[in-house]
Amino acid sequence: MPERFFAPCPRGLEQPLAAELAALDAGDIVPAEGGVGFSGEIDLAYRANLESRIASRILWRVGGGPYRDERDLYALVHDIDWKRHFKPERTLRVDVAATRSPLASLEFATLRVKDGVCDRLRSDCAATAPKARTPSDAVPKILVVRSMYLSTATLRVLM
Repeated sequence: MPERFFAPCPRGLEQPLAAELAALDAGDIVPAEGGVGFSGEIDLAYRANLESRIASRILWRVGGGPYRDERDLYALVHDIDWKRHFKPERTLRVDVAATRSPLASLEFATLRVKDGVCDRLRSDCAATAPKARTPSDAVPKILVVRSMYLSTATLRVLM
């Protein structure tokens, strides 16, 4: 089953990036402001990470949905099968970015996303929750912008 991805790029380069992704055999290509959504297998995401000259990175959509507050966001994150994506022993990094967000504090939202991931892994794996860190070298990296994304640039290290 194809996965959904998003390739961020500098504004104005969405159409050339869409053509670049089409040349890599990406499916369901949807240019958007600041990037291009597309579908395919995970190998396509790794190839796009290596071969794209326009995309800044490739993000893997692992979840999403509407939310009104931090409780809703926690529930969305908690519903994702995180053990499918990484082991609970790993260190993770959470970044939250939002525009016109209903959330009162992005810092608190970041903590709630981390709590949702760690609580889900703890309940699924009966293990110690992952360590949450903020340095840029921490992996895997979870980004929240309307949807939950994993940065595919750091996932290759885990597989």
